[in-house]
Amino acid sequence: MTTKSIHGHQRLLAVFGGAVLISASQMAFSADHQVIVDLFTEPQVAADVVDGGDGESTSSATGIATILGGSRDINANALTGSTDVDGDSICDPGDDCSVMSIGGGSLTFNNDTGLTGTGIIQWDGPDQDIALDPDGLGGVDITYGGLADSVEFTIVESDQSFIFSIGAYTDADHFMVYEIQSTIVIAGSPVVRDIPFAVFENPVFCGNPGLTGDPSILSVTCGGGSGDQVADMSNLGALEVKLNLPNESGQRTVALDMEILEIVGEKDAPLGCRLTGGGVTWDDTYEAMVWDGSLAEAEDSRLEGTNRYTFGGQAGANTALPPQPKGEWTHHQQSGPAGSFVFHAGTASAPAGTEIIEIRCTDPGGCAPSGNPPSPQKQLDFDCIGTFKNIASGRRAPEWLYAGANATEEGKGNKDFDGTFHYCEVNVDDNGEGPDSAEGNTAACPEDGFGEKSATELSNCDCPDFYRITIYDGVDAADVEWDDDGNIKLDSLNTTTVIYEVEDYLGRGGNGLQLHNLTGFDRK
Repeated sequence: MTTKSIHGHQRLLAVFGGAVLISASQMAFSADHQVIVDLFTEPQVAADVVDGGDGESTSSATGIATILGGSRDINANALTGSTDVDGDSICDPGDDCSVMSIGGGSLTFNNDTGLTGTGIIQWDGPDQDIALDPDGLGGVDITYGGLADSVEFTIVESDQSFIFSIGAYTDADHFMVYEIQSTIVIAGSPVVRDIPFAVFENPVFCGNPGLTGDPSILSVTCGGGSGDQVADMSNLGALEVKLNLPNESGQRTVALDMEILEIVGEKDAPLGCRLTGGGVTWDDTYEAMVWDGSLAEAEDSRLEGTNRYTFGGQAGANTALPPQPKGEWTHHQQSGPAGSFVFHAGTASAPAGTEIIEIRCTDPGGCAPSGNPPSPQKQLDFDCIGTFKNIASGRRAPEWLYAGANATEEGKGNKDFDGTFHYCEVNVDDNGEGPDSAEGNTAACPEDGFGEKSATELSNCDCPDFYRITIYDGVDAADVEWDDDGNIKLDSLNTTTVIYEVEDYLGRGGNGLQLHNLTGFDRK
């Protein structure tokens, strides 16, 4: 890899996109209502110094939550003009190379002076091969049930024109590929363009770029023997971008340099989800007891060394969106080493200051059957502020994970609350109607579940639903700080010292955790 090639050119900045993975800094949604295919935070490099070959291809790791389908393949191909000073066929400092480099939120594609090269960025599932797998994504709904409606690209700066393509595939016979001419763009005057998802699905444009009404679209190629079998954006199998394609004369742009930021798409409504349901289980077994829908006290599990608990509520109704999502959640630790207590957040009966702080929905494409229609995503995480309603004493007193825990219950009534406020986190994986037991299958169903607090980012529909709650050490009511809107300031809470955490798969057994589309209130 040559430092000159990666860092020596910063002339063209472009953003392309399609709506698949949710974005913001916490993988939810952005303030400008964009959803993201690739955040370009997973590092990757492909560098080629050999003219006229197949180029250099690399693949990212699999299971990356910030990439559509969990993995990306890239290719850099030096066609003419490369220089390999030491003749080792490796792009070393001093060589003239074609280099694609990803990391830190951007993709750079650089061709040294006099060099003509091409690039490919490909999202087609975990095949780990630059050869396109047209149905490798397995049918992702890139529209999110109609919430996302267009692919967006923005050329911020370009001192040269070049041709690129965006291709959407359902399978080998159903696809649509647009070739687009990029013109010179003056620095400081970016050009933003949208291609509606609908144009990837309309056979009238196949072979007829003029019908699009956009003179920069040079060609439209579709699948099928008659060339009119188009992609289904609600059943996406692959997405591919190719850089520096030839013009009608077969010529490509020489010494093309560019940087691509987050792949984004536009949507016509906020993207997100909400949570309803509850259950009962033990934290170190895959068994689940039949839940009757209540949070009433139950008999001790009488299982030595296990915690039995119930939980339930909702998060995201009537709104799951900033600046203040709504909801309520109650967790009842009933028996076991962690003792007995009731903890609740955001409930009407809890003291002022308790709330659902933020809801993040990730891992698109729900597991069937899960809701009707299926859940828009598989994972939901929310942060919260809660209080203890009851804390048992004596033999049922909690054994906190932190010996010096500051945890005081509300007492009777909450108007003059003098207990402790606690930062809390809840994770739910809605895996549909998974098996009753995942025991013995920890390769597919890791013990710590999926997502933000797990080593495995993408969920597995073959596993049961998963639940985790984390409660942090408390701060006395007299010591918390409040903002002008009457909310507790997060920096006045303890967000580092965990005093209680349980997690487990739930199985069927009457447990019901479901992720749903946003309410009509939010969609409006």
